[in-house]
Amino acid sequence: MANMIEKEFLVASSKPITWLISDILDWFKSKELIVNESFQRHSVWSPQAKTLLIDSILCELPIPKIFIRTKIDVKRQKTIKRIVDGQQRIRSIVEFANDEFALNNKSDYFEGLKYSNLPEDKQEAFLGYTITAEQLLNATDDDVIDIFARLNSYTVALNAAEKRHAAYQTELKFFVRRMSVKYRWFIEKYLVFTIKQRFRMVDDEFFAELVNLSINGIQDGGAAKVNQFYKDTSDDFFNEVKQKKV
Repeated sequence: MANMIEKEFLVASSKPITWLISDILDWFKSKELIVNESFQRHSVWSPQAKTLLIDSILCELPIPKIFIRTKIDVKRQKTIKRIVDGQQRIRSIVEFANDEFALNNKSDYFEGLKYSNLPEDKQEAFLGYTITAEQLLNATDDDVIDIFARLNSYTVALNAAEKRHAAYQTELKFFVRRMSVKYRWFIEKYLVFTIKQRFRMVDDEFFAELVNLSINGIQDGGAAKVNQFYKDTSDDFFNEVKQKKV
């Protein structure tokens, strides 16, 4: 019985590793790094989200780790790496390196620049940036599903503000975030929210409700109304209204 249990747990294991972006680009070109679309959708990231990711890399800020599973290709004598979580991040990195998009106004220092327009030192910093990957060894589809079920079982459930921040890449979302940052001094000085509350984006929730109030007037419904406000507000509409009212 002990041997059976030991064998079962040895089927899939996890090992953290770090990769240089330059290596990721080489592996993507040689098809040694593959997006596993069974677990994630095709790339749907907005220009804003892509810009924020690349801006974080260029500013040498941390980004979330990715999850991959590895399998030995005996014929090619290579290790094939399949992305099971982090598809959009890898695609955005590859697209930027290939000059497929320029950074927009969500980047304070690199707006309008493609990779080829960056100063040489920033190109080197981009290629030398290290990404943390959790390597799932010998993992089947069922193993991957079980691993993510375990991860989700002991993570704190997202509140309404955190869900909106994750789900939307709109002008409204970024405006609300800028408001939170702009008035952080006031929140800190007068202890409007605790650090724990701000970590859970309660300040964003507050400013989202203020913006909704400014545009749509007093409403009942709390978070549900704010969710609908985010869903219904296009970038064009918000930019037009912002010039007039906000």
